[in-house]
Amino acid sequence: MSSHGSWPTPITSQLVVRTAARLEEVVVDGDDVWWSESRPDEGGRSVLCRRTADGTVTDVLPAPWNARTRVHEYGGAAWTVSGGTAWFTHYSDQWLYRLDPGASSPVAVTREPPLPSAVRHADLRAIPDALLAVRETHPASGAAADVVNELVWIGADGEEMELVSGPDFVSDPSLAPDGATLAWLQWDHPHMPWDAARLVVRTLDGVETVVAGGPGESAVQPTWAPDGTLWFLCDRTDVWSLYRWAPGGEAELVLDVGSDIAGPQWRFGSSRFALLDDGRIALAYGHDGADRLAVLSVGGDLRELDLPYASFQYLRAQGTRVVCAAGGPAAERVVLSAGSYTNLKLPTQRKG
Repeated sequence: MSSHGSWPTPITSQLVVRTAARLEEVVVDGDDVWWSESRPDEGGRSVLCRRTADGTVTDVLPAPWNARTRVHEYGGAAWTVSGGTAWFTHYSDQWLYRLDPGASSPVAVTREPPLPSAVRHADLRAIPDALLAVRETHPASGAAADVVNELVWIGADGEEMELVSGPDFVSDPSLAPDGATLAWLQWDHPHMPWDAARLVVRTLDGVETVVAGGPGESAVQPTWAPDGTLWFLCDRTDVWSLYRWAPGGEAELVLDVGSDIAGPQWRFGSSRFALLDDGRIALAYGHDGADRLAVLSVGGDLRELDLPYASFQYLRAQGTRVVCAAGGPAAERVVLSAGSYTNLKLPTQRKG
């Protein structure tokens, strides 16, 4: 008999680390679902994974590529995908890269900056043949007060065009269905985004409208609907609630659940509601110490889904279903696809 603590065990530290991969952001691309995993056994490398419609799960981003950004140092939304093409910021040099369908390795999109890692991109949003992104430029002096944050358009060949410059901070670029109207969030020192982020809309003629936010009020997650209305979350009622705005009108409160639907925007890319194709809205909010995932009908009825999870993040629409990252103290974090009556835990085991 072995003494206490000296018996052999098949549970090695390597096994524990290998199975501790953290599922992070989720993106829907047609019938495919993509997500990123931070893997401790690979030095914390952020890997892009894809599950196709037939259930096949593969690693898309091979070593040593690492989809992480240092914008605001907290990062977030360092990658996106559209039509099978992945765009991402590589952690070691902070360059922007593109991985085309079927390609074995990515190609650089942005050019080498004057200083290593001096130009960084985050909050990537794919639009036809290009990207919208936050660009953070660091000066040679290294002074934090001289860092510049802008919204930019980035072409497939790396050409960049400034769209919004001037505010201390910007985020959430969102292009309207007309392909010309732009929405975004902006805020200035000394405010944090959850204190006074403004939601601004600019039309093709350059006219800008502050839809919501400002001193004592914050807005988050601007999302255009196919009909040209803009949906977002705002804490005008002291909790982040769901609003809708139509060009030329005033912001309209759609749903106040008595608790926050949004949360503090420490990182880019947060999403706590999704507009489904049939007009319903999936959303997550806190209640009694845990998240609830619910669906708001076109008629205004709110129905909570009975799920064994306590946290729901990165809600994305996939037709009439919502896909998100779900987990809790008693449940491993998973990619979840949920409908009104059926739920599906998507397998995330990799092939090979």
